[in-house]
Amino acid sequence: MPRYLGILLLLIGLAARAVEQPLDGAVKVTATSAGHAWHYAAEAVKMDGKTYRSYAYLKDDRGERTRGWISFDVTGWERFTATVGVSDAWKNHHGALIIEVDGEQTHEITKRSGEKPQPVDLALTGAKTLTVRFEPSILLAAPAVLRAEQVNPKDGAAMVWVPAGEFVMGSKDNEGYSDERPQRKVYLDGYWLYKYEVTVAQYRAFCAATGRALPHFPQPMTYYESNYSWAGKTGWADPALQQHPIVNVTWHDAQAYAAWAGAQLPTEAQWEKAARGADGRIYPWGNTWDPAKCANRTNSQEKAISTWPVGSFPAGASPCGAHDMAGNVSEWCADWYDAGYYKNAPARNPIGPATGTRRVLRCGSWAGYYVEFILRSAVRNYCTPDYYWYSVGFRCGSSSPGP
Repeated sequence: MPRYLGILLLLIGLAARAVEQPLDGAVKVTATSAGHAWHYAAEAVKMDGKTYRSYAYLKDDRGERTRGWISFDVTGWERFTATVGVSDAWKNHHGALIIEVDGEQTHEITKRSGEKPQPVDLALTGAKTLTVRFEPSILLAAPAVLRAEQVNPKDGAAMVWVPAGEFVMGSKDNEGYSDERPQRKVYLDGYWLYKYEVTVAQYRAFCAATGRALPHFPQPMTYYESNYSWAGKTGWADPALQQHPIVNVTWHDAQAYAAWAGAQLPTEAQWEKAARGADGRIYPWGNTWDPAKCANRTNSQEKAISTWPVGSFPAGASPCGAHDMAGNVSEWCADWYDAGYYKNAPARNPIGPATGTRRVLRCGSWAGYYVEFILRSAVRNYCTPDYYWYSVGFRCGSSSPGP
């Protein structure tokens, strides 16, 4: 029973495309002016009379706007887009913004209050670093990145690219559970991961194509009956459920779907790197718990909701652009589970023990207690391969060539 509940097939014919996502949580900060921090806000700001729902600037250790610079690791980016200007609320202000790519200046933009904001659309294919130099009054409105995605023609699933390299796996001493230690650096080859958990609609198509039986439809227990999104629904074909993640699937079900889709279940290491990025963040979006950025007990079970449609919390997307890597449903991984595996696991492309009795589950879910702790990206879970539950689903991945 879970704590909170009691690769090599290639994809062919993939259609590549670039997909925009907010800059917040999408990149690793590599260097910044002393005492300065990247500040990203989702509240509205007006520039030249137009309202933008997100903006960014530098702030000092007192939380005030300041001049300085910040550099990002932009490996794998295709483009950077933003709008540069000065807030309508900052009367008689002016500022400048300089953008450098791999140390070479590409833009110098000076704006005054009331002037029309200026768009930036910067190609970054092959670049390693992006440096932004701010004056105190300058704003980047709606900063975003374009990242490569592919679509699996078998099931229509969008896939995001996780570039090769090291990441920090596990938890430090005296943090997390004992099976998350020791924390170590792990190198992974690049791979693709489903942007979203496999949905009811996708799993129904798989069952229709293969003759496999659909999983049991969730039957609420009396005590929890009002807490389920499935209450009052007609079954898996109900239109309201099609973009929810499929649940009540065993590891064998998930493995069969992945084989049918020409994909595979991610390894435990692949799952964790995609969830927390290369900088070892605690949650997909950063190091501070924010219940508004994922489907968890406080905004789900306690509000008469269970699963949410996939992608319902875009602000909680992981650095590679994967959604619902915390909460919604727990996800099967390819590995057998071993509590002591980290002690002797390979430092390159670990795939888990050769044998075992239980398979790894990751992600936490909408139903888990102690949400701030259990929804950390480093948390490991496990169950027997024939286990199923109304908060267990999965996503797939691929080791096909990168963008």
